[in-house]
Amino acid sequence: RYSPNVQAGYFGQTNVDRLNADNTVEQEVLAVEPDRNRTRARALCGQMMFSGDLALKKVRVLSGGERARVLLAKILAVPTNLLVLDEPANHLDMQSSEALIEALSQFQGASIIVAHSEELINRVANRLIVFDRGGAFVYEGSYREFLNRVGWQDEQDESPKQAVEISVNRQEAR
Repeated sequence: RYSPNVQAGYFGQTNVDRLNADNTVEQEVLAVEPDRNRTRARALCGQMMFSGDLALKKVRVLSGGERARVLLAKILAVPTNLLVLDEPANHLDMQSSEALIEALSQFQGASIIVAHSEELINRVANRLIVFDRGGAFVYEGSYREFLNRVGWQDEQDESPKQAVEISVNRQEAR
């Protein structure tokens, strides 16, 4: 159940195929910009590295990483306080990934991120829901702390780590 105050923005790793191939980058952002403010839409395009005439490129000619950046611009165009991101760094180059990490670090709301990018998780996450050992549990702390204190089960089989007591609030884990 969601609070009535939640304004969620969703980025799915397969959503890049849901963009209108005939639209320009600017048109895609304008389609979701609440006030249809072209200046704001162009500023968002610029933040996602589509400044100037690059904002007039058709979606059909964009790479996977460029399409991901268009989707991120569309999320930014709508006020949100909860981001749900499924593999947001999947198609991004290093510069785009760095921009994403910086933006997430400054985001004032909450975020739920599913990612294989250890760099993203290390720099952004401060609470983890860990799926391991045939179940799931909440770990309060960074990914680096998790690796040092708990680790993954298959890695423990190779080199045993010191056991750490993990207290899990069942309701919070759910």
